[in-house]
Amino acid sequence: MGGFVSAARQYGVLIATILRHPEVATVSFDPFAREIRTEFLVRRVLDEGEEAAMRERLDDALTAYARLERKAAAQRRLDVHVGDGLTAITALWRADAVDPGEIGLVVDLLRDQLGDDLMGEGEAHAGADAAEEEDPYLGEEIIAEKLADLSRLRGERRLVAVRDGGRLIVYHQ
Repeated sequence: MGGFVSAARQYGVLIATILRHPEVATVSFDPFAREIRTEFLVRRVLDEGEEAAMRERLDDALTAYARLERKAAAQRRLDVHVGDGLTAITALWRADAVDPGEIGLVVDLLRDQLGDDLMGEGEAHAGADAAEEEDPYLGEEIIAEKLADLSRLRGERRLVAVRDGGRLIVYHQ
């Protein structure tokens, strides 16, 4: 039963994150590395100046967020990969240190900087705005609970959640 419960918690954080933020293309959890990986897709190739400005803006905002929350900044890494006319932006977070506000802040900053070039499920921007009008904190509270559960788990399987044509697919890797 313990394996089923911990797997359900892992699924929960992936599903809550990807449903709350339609701009997140994939989210995965690696229990061995203790990392949560969120990936975003951009419809075009970012030039070096845009990438540098994005990295600086994200770093400054996340540092300020940590100061406001009176906590240590989450250990994170941002990777940018270009191919086939697209840019993939991957944010890696230490699972026991990230909070949903930080993930939401990254989504908001990418949305502001990239606009319609940031790909999302359906009309991501309209869906996100509608969800925020209903209850702006409900999604983040659910994600916070799931992240807290996830940070206590050890040695489970790697999980990935991916959007595919209006469906959400969660699988073991």
